[in-house]
Amino acid sequence: MHPGTLQTFCQILFAFGIIVTAFAGFGSHHYAKKSEQQKEKELNSQIVELVAGKNELVSQNKELLVKIDEYQTNLAEKDQKIKELERKAKMTARGIISTYDFKGNKREKTAGSIKGTMGLKKEVFEQMIKLQKSKDFPNLLKVCEQQIKETPEWFTPYLFRAVAYSNMGKKAEAIADLRFVIENTPGDPEYVQAEKLLLQLEETP
Repeated sequence: MHPGTLQTFCQILFAFGIIVTAFAGFGSHHYAKKSEQQKEKELNSQIVELVAGKNELVSQNKELLVKIDEYQTNLAEKDQKIKELERKAKMTARGIISTYDFKGNKREKTAGSIKGTMGLKKEVFEQMIKLQKSKDFPNLLKVCEQQIKETPEWFTPYLFRAVAYSNMGKKAEAIADLRFVIENTPGDPEYVQAEKLLLQLEETP
């Protein structure tokens, strides 16, 4: 073969090699970039799933904490009521009967004699009435809870607390307080409203 032809052939091969190399380099870079983009997309998708899972767990945890808090509150209230009933049982065994009427006047009966203390809780009673009329149910709830701690044998704060609970969307708590009042004030006309309110709550869906 003529040397010039061989030279031309070699130059063509060389140019072809350059073109192939260029295409190979471009293809390698292009598909490497595509691969990185795909990996990044998959990673972002995994991150989104993890974040969503984390948010769901946080939400579930908050709901669980609320339920635990409500359970502990209800448990504490029931313990308090049990202690009060035990105290009453001991006093009854000794012939001592101590009660409060609807407005907070205290009456204590011992061995046939009756001692009355009028207006002992007058200010608290008037405060509860005022808060109920002004529809300040959060503060009414606070006043009732504080008074229940001080005088758990006075049933009027339980009644007003039920009113506060029912207006704050805590139907179950309101019903529990009303039933407690009704069970401990049978035949007392001053607490007849507890039965009416309980009936309304139980009929409400």
